Formats: sequence, C-alpha cells, structure tokens
Amino acid sequence: MLDRVTLVRCLKRLPRLIGRLMLFVLFLGTLGLVVGVALVDQIRPAILFRPYILSPIIAALIALSAYITLKGKAKKTKSDWLSRWSKKRKRIAIVIIAVLLVGLPLATTGTRYLSDERLLEQASTQFQVEASSLASQGQIENTLIELERQLTKLRSSYVDEPPDYIIVVRMFTDVSELQGGASTPDWADASVQITPGQSPLIYIPVEPENQRFGRTAPTQRPAHEMTHVVTYEALNCQSMTLIPRFFHEALAQYESLKGMPNLVSRLCIRVSLLSLEPSLVLRDEPPELYVEMTQEDVDVFYALSYEFGRYLAHEYGEGRLWTIVQLVGDGMEFHDAFASVTGRQYLDAYKEFSQDWLYAPVIVKYHQWQEQR
Repeated sequence: MLDRVTLVRCLKRLPRLIGRLMLFVLFLGTLGLVVGVALVDQIRPAILFRPYILSPIIAALIALSAYITLKGKAKKTKSDWLSRWSKKRKRIAIVIIAVLLVGLPLATTGTRYLSDERLLEQASTQFQVEASSLASQGQIENTLIELERQLTKLRSSYVDEPPDYIIVVRMFTDVSELQGGASTPDWADASVQITPGQSPLIYIPVEPENQRFGRTAPTQRPAHEMTHVVTYEALNCQSMTLIPRFFHEALAQYESLKGMPNLVSRLCIRVSLLSLEPSLVLRDEPPELYVEMTQEDVDVFYALSYEFGRYLAHEYGEGRLWTIVQLVGDGMEFHDAFASVTGRQYLDAYKEFSQDWLYAPVIVKYHQWQEQR
C-alpha cells in the first residue's frame, strides 16, 4: 500500500497530469484536423484511404503530439539565448513583431483594393450590365470584379486573340428573376447563353455586399459562368456542342473551385461523393444533365464533374484540358483531340476515374456496413 507521503505527492501531480493529457488531446485533434483537411483535399480517396498511407500518418501525429505535450519542462540555463538579450533589443523585437502584425493585413487589404479598382475599370469596357432594381451598387461592383478577374486570368493563358464583343450580364437578387428571364430549369441559380455569332449572355445573382472591415468572400458562380464564356472563345467562337456537356462543366467546376478560398466547397464535394451509393458514381460513361432532373441528381452531376476535372488536371496537367478545347476549335473532333493530348480515350479515362474513386477500401467497407444495417 502507498504511504501517506507518496499518496499526497501523487495527488499534487494529478492536476498537472490531467492538464497535460487534455493538452495532448487538444493538440492532437487540432493537428489531425489540419493535416486531415490538407490530405483529403489534395489526395484522391483511392490512394489516401489505403492502410499503408493512413497508418504511418496517424502514428506520426500521435508521436509528435505526445512529444510536444507530454515531455518534461526543460530547465533554463545561463546560455539561454533570450536571457542574453538586453531590454532594448527585446523592445525592438516586440515593436517589429507588432508592426508586422498590423502592417501585413493593411498592406494586403490595400493591394486587394487597388487590384479591385483596376478590375472594375476594365470591366466597364467588357460588360453591358442589366441589373435588378433591388441590387445595390456594391453588389453590382463585386459581381463585375469577380467576372473580370476570371475573364482576365483565363484569357491571358488560353485565348490568343479575344473576340471583340461586349458580354451582356443580367444580374438579379432573386432566383425568380432568372426563371422569368431565361429558359433555364428549376434547379439553376445561374446561367450563360452562348449562340455563335452573338455576344454571350450571363444570368447571375449578385455577389454579397462588402463587410464593414473587409471584402466579403466571393461565391463560385462568377468564375464558373465566365469559364464557360472563355471555353467558347477557346473554341474559336464555335458551338459549345462540339465538346461534351460533362467535359466543359468539369472544366468550369475545376477552374472556379481552385484556390484556398474554395477549400470548404471542395471538401463538401468530396465528402458528399464518399457518402453516395456506388451505383451513382460507378458508371461506364459520364452522367448527363437534364432539365427535369432532381436537385440531388444535379448536385451529384456537378460534384462528379468537378472531381473528374481535377482528376484530369492532376493526371495530364490543367493546361492540357484547354489544349483539347483549342484543338477542337481548330477543327479536330473532340474524342480525337482528347486521345491525342492524353493518350487515352475519353470514356476509358472516365471509367478509370470512377473505379479509382470507388475502390478505395474504406469506401467499400462503408457501403458494405450500410447494406448490413
């Protein structure tokens, strides 16, 4: 049995031990969340969910968390570099850190403001705006900025000679205005009408108003619809029916969901596909998009199109997707253009994508568990 002295000593150490364990759990959870988000976003499930990939990562996270949070506190020595600093040097370091903490956000905000002003000025020569009377000036300007941002970025990379036309943009604040102004299905919340020989016509909801202390994060819609317009230009302004609907939606989804601001949207798409029945994803050919589809089917279509676009971009390079479009614009048939650029047939590439996605062991076990229930 423990004597009284030992028992008292253990009780005194108990709060510190509990604190370290709580810190370990908190640190492990935070680190695991950050690493997990990065891995799920960047690595395909068929690769990520294999035991020889996940097991070392989990073991490394646990070991690192245990080392940092549970190790004994190091004793300070006279050779500690910080203890040798004079008070003046410490004050200077504090001032530098404070200036950086305040100055960097201000510099970033100022740079973003100047960039937005330049894009807004360019947009005045690119677009003809027809906005709802309910839309505020700030909402209209934010929408034009995001449209011009995507147009400038894609044209500079993939269109040698942009056509000389004015893009008509009709902005609305309520989806009923879209339904009344364009022949679109009930599930659509934005649309682009492209007719060879005419200026593109974009129907789009306005972007959110800016917050008091900063710019509101943009939605995906302006970049998505503008990608369709640039795809039309890369086709040398020929009919969009020259390429499959699923392919140019995959291109629009991929181009509009790149970047850190869209991380949450990408994760939602990936998680939604992981929870689907295999029969909805495992197909011999890409799905089609119909006017009478349900909202759930439409969500599956766009989620699959994004993941397929990302799969092609990672396997063959994102620039090659646009090369396919350009070859079709120069007169080559789509399937021939796809094969010449990727070395694979279009349908074979989709089969590989769907099988690679669904045959991840964790996904298969998840659906088997669902069937047993």
